[in-house]
Amino acid sequence: MPSVINVSLRKFAGWVGVSTLMLTAHAAYADTAAPAAGDETIVISRFDVSANPSHGYNASESMSATRVNTKIIDLPFSTVNLTDQYFKDFGTNILDENMTQIGGLTALSIGGNFFLRGFNSTSQLRDGFYRLGRYGQSNVERIEIIRGPNAAIYGRTAPGGMVNMISVQPKKADTQDLLILNGSYDQRQENLKVTGSLDKSHKTYYVLSLDQTTRRFDGSYDHIRNNEDFVSVRHDFSDSSKITGTAEYFLQIQHAPQAAAPEVFTTRAATPDNAATTHAIGLDTALASYNAFGPHSELNRGDISYTLEYDKTFNDVWSIRTAANNYRERRWDFNQDTPWTAITLPTVAGGPLVDKRGAIPNKGLIQEDGGGIQSDLLAHYFLFHHSVENNSLLTVDFNDYYRYDPTYNTGPDAALTAWGSGANPQANVPLTQVVSHGQVNWVPSGPIAYFPENFNWTGNSTSLLTRRRTTSLGGNFRQQTTFFNGRLITFAGVRYDAVRFNQRDYTVQFPDVGYNGLGMNPTTGAVNGTGQVRRYFHETKPNLGFNVKVTKNVHLYGSYSESYFVDQTSRPAVIAGWTAVAAKGTVPAHFIPSPFKPETADGWDYGIKVSFFDERLNATLGGYYADRKNVAVSDVETDPITHSATTVTVPAGNQVDKGAEFDLNWLPTDNLSITASAAVVNAKYKSFGTGNPEAMGRSVAFVSPENGSVSSKYTFSSGPAKGLDLEASVTYVSSTPCEQPNAGDTVNPTTLQVTSHTDQWMLRTPSSTVWDFGIHYMLPWQWHHIQQTVGIAVHNAFNLYYLKYGSNATLTNNQADSRSLIVTYEIAHF
Repeated sequence: MPSVINVSLRKFAGWVGVSTLMLTAHAAYADTAAPAAGDETIVISRFDVSANPSHGYNASESMSATRVNTKIIDLPFSTVNLTDQYFKDFGTNILDENMTQIGGLTALSIGGNFFLRGFNSTSQLRDGFYRLGRYGQSNVERIEIIRGPNAAIYGRTAPGGMVNMISVQPKKADTQDLLILNGSYDQRQENLKVTGSLDKSHKTYYVLSLDQTTRRFDGSYDHIRNNEDFVSVRHDFSDSSKITGTAEYFLQIQHAPQAAAPEVFTTRAATPDNAATTHAIGLDTALASYNAFGPHSELNRGDISYTLEYDKTFNDVWSIRTAANNYRERRWDFNQDTPWTAITLPTVAGGPLVDKRGAIPNKGLIQEDGGGIQSDLLAHYFLFHHSVENNSLLTVDFNDYYRYDPTYNTGPDAALTAWGSGANPQANVPLTQVVSHGQVNWVPSGPIAYFPENFNWTGNSTSLLTRRRTTSLGGNFRQQTTFFNGRLITFAGVRYDAVRFNQRDYTVQFPDVGYNGLGMNPTTGAVNGTGQVRRYFHETKPNLGFNVKVTKNVHLYGSYSESYFVDQTSRPAVIAGWTAVAAKGTVPAHFIPSPFKPETADGWDYGIKVSFFDERLNATLGGYYADRKNVAVSDVETDPITHSATTVTVPAGNQVDKGAEFDLNWLPTDNLSITASAAVVNAKYKSFGTGNPEAMGRSVAFVSPENGSVSSKYTFSSGPAKGLDLEASVTYVSSTPCEQPNAGDTVNPTTLQVTSHTDQWMLRTPSSTVWDFGIHYMLPWQWHHIQQTVGIAVHNAFNLYYLKYGSNATLTNNQADSRSLIVTYEIAHF
């Protein structure tokens, strides 16, 4: 490892050592009480969330937010959980389908993307470890959402926060549960879940989940099949320690992915102040129901992962958790890159109209391997005769990520080569005008011709071949102190990370880089075509906050935090690039590595949390402000050597988001639960680069300004309806910008003036309100500890037409489900 990293790591090791000595000194003077002789001490791990923490669909505790079990009401920022019972009640078996129930969270994707508080992220957490999506609903026990930069306790994180998928946990009770689901769109699911002890002493216990899920969508050919297998085994030792091993297999086979509704333009005459000859007027929503890719297209993803965790409570003061994770992810796709393109209406009304699908299909492979090690040391102790309670947490994290992604282009395959040539009917689709969903649309006037065969590998070459590795080593020290008999909780911490990028094997020539990596002579600028790209950076990010109990039931909270974020596949052209430096004095003109910077953010959280009626009603009303810097944007630079103006990508963008959030979890009676979550997000660009002068102040693409949901569940516990559950949920998402803030603008690179604009940036995905209902009945008769439940769920009960909300142009404006009926049967033995 290079010396710069070694020096940083030595500094970090010294800091860890000092912190550990501080913790030891604190513990030595800790005011702890020893149990009386003969008393049995029951030790509960501080790294576990309670087995049954929820009222309704939200959990009342979180481990993701601080890496230690903490009540949500005591945190200095906003976090929310959603349990798997919600998905079971409403028949949701694929989590990336319209996941908009949590305020501020939209566009959750199986590929790892999501938007939270208006900021995009390309990775998630799985049980606290980084993961690029690839999860199945059947083995997720709950979803924990950490809002804001406070999520930096795990290292790199988007400014909006992080999503942590918590796996189902082993249980000692012997149960066998079989769930069978059938419904509209050929939805089918068979899930077998088994838990129990492997020995008579109940020291070793497990959970096993086997799941097969399949479904189709509106349109032709599109089909998803999920294979989700999961096993976890835990052993409790007699010394208050435990070890847990987990293995997971996930495979999603997706044929003919859905295509987004294309933009519609109308022709216009150029004017002196606007040279554009087209103007954006809307979306062709009807065309989204026609598959653009055909039966020989695919987009498949897979994951195999392993986790081993050791958790030990030494005494009333010291606890430790150490875990290791390894994952192997794959994606392979073919012909999912030829979607519908923009439609320009003819000058003559009723004239011929043709939509030309994307260029030439390719086949891509993405191979990703990674993993990490986490070690958490916690000291819980009291000072000043139990008047001050402390939690001192020291964490050390190592993460490694490797990606290899060859993309294959056309070779001797004649049919593939001819895809985009001339008047080829496979690429050109004649359209006709129709009225659908209350507006004028255009749909194919006849059968669509598709590519007739799968990819011919013989003789094809790679058009992209990049090997990338990101390695980080960091740690966090966090101090939580409680004063005045629990009335005031203070939080303070700092996170340090050292990160290295290593990239090589380019077969696409990035500007000034050349093939196979760095390959540039820093004096002449000549491309040599050999070498590697290495970049290093170090980040130190603080966080602090407070939570004060104004009354027994009312808490005020506030926090400030900073974070950094690096995309797992972060901008290879920027990392690999060089920057020209003009001659100055005796120093000749030369080149230096690009000024790559990770995105950074700082933000404030503040609000009020309440808990009434013996914690039966819990609510949070909060606001936030976050400033995101070093966003990659287009800029115009003048080469100091050639004096020519060029458009470059630089980390110079600035995005500011502010908004409010509300979360409610209420149990009015023992039979009725009500859950609500809503958010308002105001996401704007303060700077989008000098190359986009009019984008400043415009909304961020794919960010929903408002979204939220209200859900309720009523359980009959007596009388003739005993065993009957009634569920209802309504979800709302406001109209959402679906184009980048510079879309349609053409800029003169010399004057930096917009010479033409089509107003494409103003296009939006329409708002939607979706109602879901469910009814479940536990059959009254039982025999030999067998219990049966039948259920019916209705999705989009009022059959409203709407489009999906995605995190990029491919995932946005796909057609959502019309009204669908789902029937479930569950049989359990316990």
